[in-house]
Formats: sequence, C-alpha cells, structure tokens
Amino acid sequence: MNVEQLDNLFHEYGYEAKEKNASYRVYVLNQGMYHGAEVVVLDDCDVERTLEQYSRLGYHAKKQEFKSIDDAENYLFCGFFNTQTTESDINKRYSEYAANQVKHYCDTNIKYQFISTCGLRAMLQIYGYLGNWQRKTRKKLTVICIFCFFCGTKRKQGTKDTFRH
Repeated sequence: MNVEQLDNLFHEYGYEAKEKNASYRVYVLNQGMYHGAEVVVLDDCDVERTLEQYSRLGYHAKKQEFKSIDDAENYLFCGFFNTQTTESDINKRYSEYAANQVKHYCDTNIKYQFISTCGLRAMLQIYGYLGNWQRKTRKKLTVICIFCFFCGTKRKQGTKDTFRH
C-alpha cells in the first residue's frame, strides 16, 4: 500500500499523523468530544503497546488493517457520513413525503413515485416526436421541460439548449 496516499487520505478527513514508521501509522482526530486514534498496521507487527499508550492519553484507540487505499477510504467515508443511518433517514423522509402527496385523494391505491431516468428518456423521445410533428405541420411549438417547470424557463423546441441548464 502506498503510505503517502494513506497519509493524504487521512489528512483529507482531518486526521493528524502522529507517528509514521515502516510498520504502522498513527492518525489522531480531535473533533468535539471525540478524540480518536487510528493505528493503521502496514505489516505484521504488534501494536498493542501503541494502542495502550494512546488509550491512556484519552483517545479511543483502534487498530486498523486495510488491504488497499480503497478499503481505507470506504472506512473513513462510512464513518464520517454514517451512511446506514443517512440512508434510513432519507428513506423515512421519502415515505412521509410520498404519503403526504396522496393523502388528499380518496383512492388509497394511488402510489406516489418520482419519475425515473427511464421516464426522462421517454420524455425526450416524445420531444423528438413533437419535433417531427412541427416540421410536418410547420407550426411553432414551445416546450417546457420537467426541469424548467420549477424555474419557469421556457425554451423554444429545436434550440440546442432545450433540455440543458
């Protein structure tokens, strides 16, 4: 594993490298009430003394063994952004939002769904069909794309930026 990349990665997440040697690295993070020390083992060595030393200094010391930089980055990303909790919160908020969108309709079988990217592709196909209709009938057509609906921008059909923002 490239230790320079490892040092840079931990630095990007706000860690300070306290110990650097060929066998292990110690990165500390002092944020708020959490004081953590990540002891990253680079080769087969005993780091129990180092873990104990940082624990006595008040750090939550943890031994880490990464197989690659990607593993280290995944560990840091998931730890910092708490991806499982965030995903759960987003799903809960979406469910509440969807329920609020249909609660005023009497039919309880109605389901709210976002338009998928496949829906956008279908919309673009319809847009192409309307373009052919315009050429045949020679009538002007103004199209408001789904994204322009929110900002109120109208774009003439046939211009190169019709669906771009």
